[in-house]
Amino acid sequence: MSEARRKLEKRARNAILQEAFFRWESAVNVAGMLVLSVALPSLWWVFVALGVVLELVIGINTMRNPAINAKAVATIFQREFQPQQIKSTQLRQKTAKALEYLRRIEESVAQAKEGVLRDRLKRTTEEVVDWVEAIYRLASRVDRYNQNRLIAGDKQSVPQMIEELTRRLAVETDPAMRRQLEQTIADRKRQLANLEALEDTMERAELQLERTLSALGTVYSQLLVLDTKGESAGRAQRLQEEISEQVHQLQDLTSAMDEVYLTE
Repeated sequence: MSEARRKLEKRARNAILQEAFFRWESAVNVAGMLVLSVALPSLWWVFVALGVVLELVIGINTMRNPAINAKAVATIFQREFQPQQIKSTQLRQKTAKALEYLRRIEESVAQAKEGVLRDRLKRTTEEVVDWVEAIYRLASRVDRYNQNRLIAGDKQSVPQMIEELTRRLAVETDPAMRRQLEQTIADRKRQLANLEALEDTMERAELQLERTLSALGTVYSQLLVLDTKGESAGRAQRLQEEISEQVHQLQDLTSAMDEVYLTE
């Protein structure tokens, strides 16, 4: 299990316990325990013990509720990464869609019958959290690029600067000045090449986001038809491999984006 998955599950369990404590059933239980303890003070310990038992039952039932579990994982993910900070509506919608797939996948696993099938689904989907996290990080980088006014300005101004410097070089006769112009032109051309590489990487990133969302939806639909039959074991293994491949592709692309950014 990945580190991201372990952290998310730990925080989700804490959130579910809080959910159990604040449920209306818990409120009624605590209120009833207090009223009965005051009304019959000689038996207060009985009502407290009964209230504790009921609270444990409520907590266990809440922990086993697949919808609550799935909602907790999605909520913790949103708090951890805050996809609402993505300014682009389109990118924010893609991140939200990935998060919805995560919620539904978590719910499908929780709803599966205990035993071979649930264990198989858990193993298959362990890296889905990493997948959705990678989608979020990639979308965030593309969003920051699209919002970067300095880079947008450079894409407009650098080609114009190169043309202007080239015209000056064509009429310059002083050797020292020519060397300076040639060096400046070379520097600007390197900057332009980096800008073009960055733009190309961002275009690939947006296409990859679309493809990986489609793949995530496909994985979700295939999880729904997995069963305990023998042939499902091979299908689950292939799904697990596909999930791992998607995660690695997104992580590699994110690293490539960071590398181009650093050289800009």
